[in-house]
Amino acid sequence: MSFCSSMYKPLERVIVKRPEESFINQENVSKEWKRFNYLEEPNYEEAVKEHATFISILKKHVPNIDYLPAFSDAGLDSLYAHDPVKFTSDGAIILKSGKAVRQPEAEAYKEFLREKNIPIIGELTGDAVSDAGDLVWLDERTLAIGLGCVIVEGNNQTKQQLIDAGAEVYEYKGQEISYKGTGGPTCLTCPVVRK
Repeated sequence: MSFCSSMYKPLERVIVKRPEESFINQENVSKEWKRFNYLEEPNYEEAVKEHATFISILKKHVPNIDYLPAFSDAGLDSLYAHDPVKFTSDGAIILKSGKAVRQPEAEAYKEFLREKNIPIIGELTGDAVSDAGDLVWLDERTLAIGLGCVIVEGNNQTKQQLIDAGAEVYEYKGQEISYKGTGGPTCLTCPVVRK
């Protein structure tokens, strides 16, 4: 099997994490949102609804969706399943987040990938840090690496230009699961296999 080193081919398999396993409940969100540097405190019940809508969109197009379980050391940001790992055609590279509170996610992700029999071909160690949101495959052998923070912005002009160009654009209300935690739909998914 060849794993995902593409950001554009149709998805065959993706990893996600639900608010039920990352946010846990409103009490946990209230306690943790500032520590994770959220813009505002998310509403847990609304986050669950928003994520369900997002998953319903994925289910129309992705035949295999894997759900990350709750991990005791992972926090609110573990909702953003994209960042802790980058896939190559040969398997996964476990990353070490530049955001210290997210670093425990790497160990939990390793365990999950092993349970799913997905090969781990590398891991960042020592002082090396990177989040997958800062890494983009341009083709099967070319990776662009950015430095900085991922920022989520609604962009109606881009949406309209995509529609004008013939693209089908899906929207979901992301106030609680995207805007407040600054992680959009790419952050919410971790592509494993594409066609």
